[in-house]
Amino acid sequence: MLNFVLLTIIQHCAARQSSISFSFTELGTIATICNGLRSQPHPHPAIAALDAYVQLLEF
Repeated sequence: MLNFVLLTIIQHCAARQSSISFSFTELGTIATICNGLRSQPHPHPAIAALDAYVQLLEF
């Protein structure tokens, strides 16, 4: 299920021509979307991507 969430968010970013990147730290994964919207550290990249994507939608 988390992989589906991750792929869906990557697809939405590609459709909007927005970039998404991931940083892996000892605290977890941090996702950054387009203009620097960053997630909190999360244990799975999909959760981090969802966190950053929600911020993008609220932006």
